[in-house]
Amino acid sequence: MSEMIFSKHFDKAEELMSALSPWSSFYRDNNLSMFIFRGQGNSEYKLTPYALRETVQKEMINKTKIYLEFYPDDAVSQCIPPIIEYQLIRDFYRQADMQGLQLPASRTLRNILYEKTELDTMSEWDPDAIWLPEDMLEAAALAQHYGVPTRLLDWSYSPFVAAFFATAPALEGLNTGFRKDGSLCIWGLNTQTVSTMHKAYKHSKIGTNSYLFPEFPLKIITPPYNGNPNLAAQQGLFTHWATKPGNIRMLIKNNTPKDNYGNDLVGQIENYNNALGFTGIDNTIIKLTLPNTEAEKMATYLRQLGYGHSKLFPGYQGVSFELNERVHFQRKPMK
Repeated sequence: MSEMIFSKHFDKAEELMSALSPWSSFYRDNNLSMFIFRGQGNSEYKLTPYALRETVQKEMINKTKIYLEFYPDDAVSQCIPPIIEYQLIRDFYRQADMQGLQLPASRTLRNILYEKTELDTMSEWDPDAIWLPEDMLEAAALAQHYGVPTRLLDWSYSPFVAAFFATAPALEGLNTGFRKDGSLCIWGLNTQTVSTMHKAYKHSKIGTNSYLFPEFPLKIITPPYNGNPNLAAQQGLFTHWATKPGNIRMLIKNNTPKDNYGNDLVGQIENYNNALGFTGIDNTIIKLTLPNTEAEKMATYLRQLGYGHSKLFPGYQGVSFELNERVHFQRKPMK
């Protein structure tokens, strides 16, 4: 039986820091050089993109330039989120373009860009087409990196960058500082497994456009770092679970496709494997947890290694953040 998910809990920051280091036996034994990493301050949170989390749809609609309102029964249809998502990404793309900022090429987003809003693209969306389309992925990744909610998930090649985001103190909001309750989490996704699944699909071709099993929907997006110093500093990349959501016309006919995978990456991979009667590949995903009572200590070690705001957010703002977070670290008198 496959152990698709490997979980390990660490009690001390030193133990986890050591495990993430390339010279450790844990790193070598688990082949962590083949993984990409994501840090979360709460180990209970699933690997669900922000745009696909419950309760955020209304917030996203209010951010768009277009007025959209759906009947409650329709809001749960999987063809609705892409409509909202398209509007937000298009608004980001259009506004950035008007400011003369460097943007990835996208024929989909360039479609009648001179208009402030545009509904035709999504109302006429091919029911059999993949969302997000290939020519929007880099633009979506850029928007996601600068805070626009999309169905992409942020990852890093570096486990220490992931650890930074898992341990960084909150600088704004009601609960500033380091979390003390629960555990933090560093996720790892085995890129070799993803590559193997894609190759297996390609090699299963038995005729014209005929394959033994469906294409693995998980895509890894590696946008260019040129012109994006934050993404370069964070060694960032993204994952995308491709779907065929149908279009608004299918909704009117009450004939929208069913979502067989869900929105959580772990569940999506498991459901895909189950549909094939396949138990999965060992260590496709790793989950490393640490009590949040150790977060400050681990964050201190990371700063000593140079993994602070000023490194990961190059520029004046990153330097300011690094100064502002100092109030949350315990200070010892100099000797």
